[in-house]
Amino acid sequence: MKGKSVDAIVSALKNLIDKNGPSYLSNKPFQAYQDLCGLCPAEQRTAAALLHVLVNDSVNLPLTQIDLVQLSSTIQKENSLNKKMSDLLAEVLAALYSSDNRRTWKHKNLEGLTQFLKERFTMEWEGFAVWDQGNGSIDSHYHASIVLLPTDTVRKDEQIQTVLSKNPFATKEQIHKVFAARLKSYLDDEFEDYCTADDYYPPNAEDFEMDYALESWCEENGFDLVSWEGDGYDDDFEPKHRYRY
Repeated sequence: MKGKSVDAIVSALKNLIDKNGPSYLSNKPFQAYQDLCGLCPAEQRTAAALLHVLVNDSVNLPLTQIDLVQLSSTIQKENSLNKKMSDLLAEVLAALYSSDNRRTWKHKNLEGLTQFLKERFTMEWEGFAVWDQGNGSIDSHYHASIVLLPTDTVRKDEQIQTVLSKNPFATKEQIHKVFAARLKSYLDDEFEDYCTADDYYPPNAEDFEMDYALESWCEENGFDLVSWEGDGYDDDFEPKHRYRY
């Protein structure tokens, strides 16, 4: 089982590493097995043998110096596989951890973070809160377009460090998603607090202090505020009970 079969398996495994990071196979062997079965349905037997090797941790990944004969012998001896399968897995791993691939992965290391730090951070935010007076309520809305600039402090962000420790190939889009979710949660809470602060006086969403909220978040999270524009509005008072006379 060589040639196209090996190429297909290597290509599938490389795609998994490109997406999930260099330690994906050794850290997530069963998930890698499932992924490989999905990408190469005809190679389930090979995928199962590879899972066996990964779980036994009999091969030090990533491989840097590769002797096919020695690698096959190690795989066969440590995993009780026949020579045909051990030769196949040795060929797969040697091709997967080729010098070209390792060079590519070295270049990809933290590339997403570097790109993220070079670009402006933009997002749209839709705020919604309900002021409930007991006998009725008012829905408040806010829409804002936000432009921020990440600073080098972002490198030290604990959540981003956790993300990159699991996958140093995380893309700028994945990092953007982390901060977008965090900023949305913060603005949602601030808007909710503002709109429900007084039990007796209805809110005026238009007066929500976006400047203050964004400046506080930026200072706390390592961003500079570039610009924002937005506006808020409130729906009419909606009584909970309508009486007929």
